[in-house]
Amino acid sequence: IVLQTASGNPNFFLLQYSSDGEPLFGRTLGNAQIQRGLAIDAREGQVAISGTFTGDLELDGLSISSGGVPHGFVAGFNAAGEGRWLISIPADVALVASCLDIGPEGEVIVGGSYAQMATFDDEVLTAMGSTGGFIGQLNPALTPVVEQPIRELGVQISPNPGSGHFYLKPRGLPYNIQLYDGLGRLVGR
Repeated sequence: IVLQTASGNPNFFLLQYSSDGEPLFGRTLGNAQIQRGLAIDAREGQVAISGTFTGDLELDGLSISSGGVPHGFVAGFNAAGEGRWLISIPADVALVASCLDIGPEGEVIVGGSYAQMATFDDEVLTAMGSTGGFIGQLNPALTPVVEQPIRELGVQISPNPGSGHFYLKPRGLPYNIQLYDGLGRLVGR
């Protein structure tokens, strides 16, 4: 596997190896400016990388911008290395997201250091000296679990066959319904 930077400046990358140590895939991530991936964690099909970046950062159709100031980032991938989410952690001067953990429920914990002031979710942090440290959990709405397993339900429909009103059991759950005519043609959803 040969990886090249976007412009000769440092980029970060994602590599996957088999249990035998054989490379499965590799990809360079980043843009024409400088990025550094500093921490990585994986759990149950979810992979996350944190680090620092400057400028615009794009990943599989997702993008964030630092406006030219070094910011922290956290990026989430599925097991195939496809980008699923990308989050900026902004700072006034600079921020480095150098620690990362994916918890047992898929929660993403990030830690690192910042100069002067940093914004973590909607919380503004101010350093007591020239730099400060932070640790926090990213908002779970921003970092969805990658490809949640589908729960199979035994659904009973009555009357069957029938027309008009139908009853679904178990009650109170959301269902995606498709209706077909006697020839098997879809007539509604």
